[in-house]
Amino acid sequence: MRMANRAIELDEDAAEAYFARGYMEHMALSPAEPIEADFQRALELSPNSSDAHGWYAHFLVREGQHDEALAENEMAIEIDPLAPGRRMGAALAAIGSRRNNAAATAAQRGLALGPTLELGRYLEALAHLLARKLDDCLNVLGDRYPGVGAMCQYSQGDEAAALQVIDSLKNTVSSTSGPRSHDEMLSYRELAMFYAWVGNVDETLDWLERGFTWSHGAVWLEIIRSGVFDRVNEDPGFQSGLERIRTQMRERLLQASG
Repeated sequence: MRMANRAIELDEDAAEAYFARGYMEHMALSPAEPIEADFQRALELSPNSSDAHGWYAHFLVREGQHDEALAENEMAIEIDPLAPGRRMGAALAAIGSRRNNAAATAAQRGLALGPTLELGRYLEALAHLLARKLDDCLNVLGDRYPGVGAMCQYSQGDEAAALQVIDSLKNTVSSTSGPRSHDEMLSYRELAMFYAWVGNVDETLDWLERGFTWSHGAVWLEIIRSGVFDRVNEDPGFQSGLERIRTQMRERLLQASG
């Protein structure tokens, strides 16, 4: 943040500096108005930046402006149509906007452009789960992302098999306050999502807090806004716990960025 502010002081037409500041403020869950202003300024100065359009779309999902987010993602894809990452961003935004069929299509198109990108498989499976296309979810996953697979099994009525997967996943992760690696952080993410899916508030908060201690991207905001968290989102205890986690995360990000 300090470097972006300094860059703007030196050159008030530095589009990347406005984009960087808006991005950091967005990730820190700062108030909307200055973030909106920074993204608008960045896009005014550099209208052909696919990254700026893509990240502005994530911010718009956060603010509940889903149609506007869709338009920004379409612009990002139009600018850089061969970038699989732009399709992945569109898929994630669509999940956060509860447009699950659109999310699956965007993820599939991203995979066509980057067949080795596991994120596309993950987002497509999650979109199928949310659309209750459970066989499609399991077929896409294969042996990857066992937590999401357990969510599909649970929804199919095979609760025993799902809980067996989750117990196995818990046995593979550290018992300390945070994960030891990126792969382990993904396990924290899947555990938090599974417990949200089945409506266990305490376990959801426990795994969210462990994950967010390690990374501000432990569970994307779009997923928390999606149907994955419907069974816990209305619980006052969950909302107060989530706000506590967000406050801690915001403080760490702002301290790290100066």
